[in-house]
Amino acid sequence: MAETKTKCPKSELKFRVAIDMYAEAIALDLNNHVLISNRSAAFVQLRKYEEALSDAEKVVELKPDWAKGHYRRGVALHYLKRYVDAMVAFAKGLTLDSSNVQILSSLIKTALVSPTRDAFRPVLEHFHEVRASMNAFVATSVIGAQLLEESFYHESLAILLSARRIGTNNLKLKASLFFALGTAYWKVGHVKEAVDVMTMDLAMVQSIGDVRSECLVLNSIGKCHREMGKYRTALYYYKAQLRLADQLSDKALMAMAISDIGITHYKLEEYLLSLEYHKKCIEYAKELGDATLTTEEFGHAADCHAAMGNGRDALASFDSKWLAKQLALGDDDEKSSCDVNLRVHTDDVRVAPATPGKGAEPRLARLAHSFEKLAIEMRALAGGLKPTQIEASPGLPPPPTAAAKGSISSISPPPSTGSLGSTVTSPWQ
Repeated sequence: MAETKTKCPKSELKFRVAIDMYAEAIALDLNNHVLISNRSAAFVQLRKYEEALSDAEKVVELKPDWAKGHYRRGVALHYLKRYVDAMVAFAKGLTLDSSNVQILSSLIKTALVSPTRDAFRPVLEHFHEVRASMNAFVATSVIGAQLLEESFYHESLAILLSARRIGTNNLKLKASLFFALGTAYWKVGHVKEAVDVMTMDLAMVQSIGDVRSECLVLNSIGKCHREMGKYRTALYYYKAQLRLADQLSDKALMAMAISDIGITHYKLEEYLLSLEYHKKCIEYAKELGDATLTTEEFGHAADCHAAMGNGRDALASFDSKWLAKQLALGDDDEKSSCDVNLRVHTDDVRVAPATPGKGAEPRLARLAHSFEKLAIEMRALAGGLKPTQIEASPGLPPPPTAAAKGSISSISPPPSTGSLGSTVTSPWQ
């Protein structure tokens, strides 16, 4: 990449004269992309980066299949500190000339000062350690995947598409690229394209016998189908993932599949089946010591109870969710989320007016009282329980507190309203 430090006033004068001469020449041939490209380079030397970018974009417009035009654009964007856009431009240049060392070097230098620098630097160091050269395909695919992790979805998609056009004969590297590319398509809302790419990726990982990657691809395809509303198709892929994960004895992958199966059954309004899967996932989450997953699954279980009109169990599940989050974070961040869920599910508590100390209204009142939410508390008390009876009522479990910390395994799953086995066959029998 061209340096922009002007050596001396004489050198600066030289570039000013060059820019004037290029301007005269361009006036005689407005569509001469070479002249405009050279003027862009001269503007960079004078640190006039906006003017350099304007010329470079004109070059790309006039000659989109010329690699140097994209390079000029990347350089200008780099010095404007628009590093992600610069990497997109350099990647586009490499699709047109994958052996161009100047463009590849500029892409790597930009990556080392971009939002991906912390993740990219160890990759580059590894290549130096093994005395391997980073080619255009590896650089673009790695940078594109890292931008995806940093939530630069559209820019990631553009760079990953460049990597796909550059290509490689290494099937494992190609499979990794296609997994990232499918995810990028999904993140920007192009779900059909995501499924097409992931289906190709599935064939690749199957051909090289990478079972763990096969599980991840199956899960991603399932998510795409679920997003398109194709719930039965999504279940097919999730259950295929679950079978493979079981063969690997990988509980993390099994929990992933089980949770998604539960969510999909919920979408199908098959709440009892959904609840069974989420309860099983809670067990796995505890075994894995995954507090975040435990929290999410208690929330899903609560949604199932609420959908079936089990107000007491829904509240108990939200209570457990709050406690699990406390153990995961050690602070009160989840209180606001629990309050929202209490508001949503207050109307789901359909029981007769309770005697003091019994029923869901006192329980809801105590939870609302602990969150200092007077409106919810008063709604809960509307069934006949007086405010003075909240503290005096026997048998009311205390609200969750920050002091109630301990092992995740100590959290009990939500109480059941009856034997699910008598209604639906458990998938775990």
